[in-house]
Amino acid sequence: MQVKQLKDFGYDDWDKVTASVIAEKLMFILKKHVGKSNAVTKEALFEKVYKAPASQIRALNAYVLHDILTKALSYLRSRTNCFVISERQGQDYICYVITNTKECDVYIDLTDNRIRAFEGMKERARKSVKSGWHRQQWRVDPRKVQ
Repeated sequence: MQVKQLKDFGYDDWDKVTASVIAEKLMFILKKHVGKSNAVTKEALFEKVYKAPASQIRALNAYVLHDILTKALSYLRSRTNCFVISERQGQDYICYVITNTKECDVYIDLTDNRIRAFEGMKERARKSVKSGWHRQQWRVDPRKVQ
């Protein structure tokens, strides 16, 4: 299997692979993925956007392209009327444009979970300062490494 290069996707350089450029592509692609019943997996969406599966792209490039795709989905939510969500379904993520209150509630629940996680991180930051961690021995607890 031949690993694809950026030029194989019609891009001359990385400067043209931005969240806003990919968001424009997504606007056309997502017209077929309105509502959860028409969802697309994030991997299939990656392939539609970049014209190749991530497995055929160099690992670091695929990682960067996944990141740009994620940023483009966020771009759509924040700067357009196209409100698309990425929802975990088993081992995969599915993406779709929300159409009703039930689908909107999925996004609200995801957002609430992230807010709770950030609240936990704020508390960890306070605890770190209070305990003077920055003055303690610096080591990683292997039980806490993900």
